[in-house]
Amino acid sequence: MKNSAETKTGFSLFSINEHRLSIGLLSVFLIGAVCYGVWLLISPMLPEVFAGKAVSRTQTANTYYRNRQWDKSIGIYNEILADDPENGFAILAISRASERKLYSKWTRYNSLVEKSADADTVEAVLAEEAIVFDQAINSWKGLFDHARYRALGMERIACLHSLRFSKLKDAAELELAFDALESMFDAGYVTARGMYNTRQLTPLKGYEEFRRLAKLETRLSNSKDSKSTASFGNSFFGN
Repeated sequence: MKNSAETKTGFSLFSINEHRLSIGLLSVFLIGAVCYGVWLLISPMLPEVFAGKAVSRTQTANTYYRNRQWDKSIGIYNEILADDPENGFAILAISRASERKLYSKWTRYNSLVEKSADADTVEAVLAEEAIVFDQAINSWKGLFDHARYRALGMERIACLHSLRFSKLKDAAELELAFDALESMFDAGYVTARGMYNTRQLTPLKGYEEFRRLAKLETRLSNSKDSKSTASFGNSFFGN
């Protein structure tokens, strides 16, 4: 006599359950594979925090910086600085981002001048440039209290005045650039590459004061007490 648990097809209930279990496991596997594939497709479009990556504010700000989103990067660096007022790296980052934002204003100004744009538009851009320029200068000055970045801050201020003299043809900036360099040398610092080899000081080269200061820097460089900006703060941001 056949077991009453057998079906007409000759399979036991145990066999049927095993068959169903195999199908169920296969279904779970396929669903899981599909879900994983979908996740791989959409995860790059999600914020990193949702993608399971712990992202610090510094990393986020650095990403904005590399993407040339200056205002966003400055905003986050300022948040970091508010929590840690002695954070020299945050001040350096704000200075760099403000400087890059300033370059964009100069590019915009030059474009308007070349196109003979109306005076009101040019004046509006110059007003924005003045604000950003002050922000950049003040940020670099904020590094004077940080030994690691002090020399770099002094050099960058001289370079920005030099560049502004070149871009806006403002004679006052010429004097400010020379004053910044002399203050730097008085403090015992020299430029990273030397004045003649510092491209952003090129607008100053045609002046006697430049040659005088270059000789002063050479003498200082040959002394044992000179300090160069070469190793200060350029690794992440570049020149």
